[in-house]
Amino acid sequence: MINEERYPLNGTFELTGRCNLSCKMCLVRIGQQQICESGMRERTAGEWIDMAEQVRDAGTFSLLLTGGEVMLRPDFCEIYEAISKMGFILTVYTNATMVTDEIMGMLAAQIKDCRPKNSYRLLSSRQVSLLSLMQVSVRQAMPLKQWNWELPRYC
Repeated sequence: MINEERYPLNGTFELTGRCNLSCKMCLVRIGQQQICESGMRERTAGEWIDMAEQVRDAGTFSLLLTGGEVMLRPDFCEIYEAISKMGFILTVYTNATMVTDEIMGMLAAQIKDCRPKNSYRLLSSRQVSLLSLMQVSVRQAMPLKQWNWELPRYC
């Protein structure tokens, strides 16, 4: 007999559809103007945090924070800090072009707070180097396409 109870072990939160780049290989190509014109709105930090509490209570243990570019959100640090305190294994997909000193400080504080399980996927060598020095797990990922050998030309 099959157990009918199901638990969402992994989840993905697309914090925004906006991105500061227009990479050819990416499906997400929406700007703030398009969001406004369509009548859509992004969820608030409070809504994301509440949703994270709900999926945690349902048994989820791993969350991916993605977008668009998650760091375009001025409340990214607020969302990340609150969710990371819930005990999730977190992964962040980012192009790393928006990593600020505030974000770097917040990530460093997370490491000092004994949360080295969180991981970050970044493409910027500067940020990768800095995060690696802080002993943050960093993995680079990009689709291999003929035209992305010169990525800045297409983004």
